[in-house]
Amino acid sequence: MASQVVRINGADNWTMAIFLPVKMIGKVEDVLAPIFQGGFEVFVWTKTNHHTQDAGNHLGSCVEHILLCYYAKGGTRLREHYNYAPDESRQDFLGCRVPRSFYYNGSPVNRTQKPMMLISHLILHFSVEGSWNTDFRDLRKVLTFENSLLKFPF
Repeated sequence: MASQVVRINGADNWTMAIFLPVKMIGKVEDVLAPIFQGGFEVFVWTKTNHHTQDAGNHLGSCVEHILLCYYAKGGTRLREHYNYAPDESRQDFLGCRVPRSFYYNGSPVNRTQKPMMLISHLILHFSVEGSWNTDFRDLRKVLTFENSLLKFPF
């Protein structure tokens, strides 16, 4: 899928954001490294209102990891990959609330629902006016298309 986006996009420099479990970051980087030669950075969403945990023998997760994949035609990540104001701090995290689930006939409408504040931050700071933004719902399908040898533990 990422290689198809490169062919369709036509832009010399752009960024793809992938929400994924922290244990998958290295595997995903290995698969996508030939395409995203500008490198990778991990961005963290801290869920400021996520203080409860289901019963069990594990810690609750108050963060989600987002892998920022930098496509650079020349192979080097450039300032153009970022769209921050000159006086704005470029942090690798954002804290905002988890949105309430929306239900229709007793079923969640969108299990991967993300807060507008987070999506707006990613679009405004990692794309430029005129570029296109899309949402690939199933990371397993995207990466399986790229490399059928990658096995998913989830």
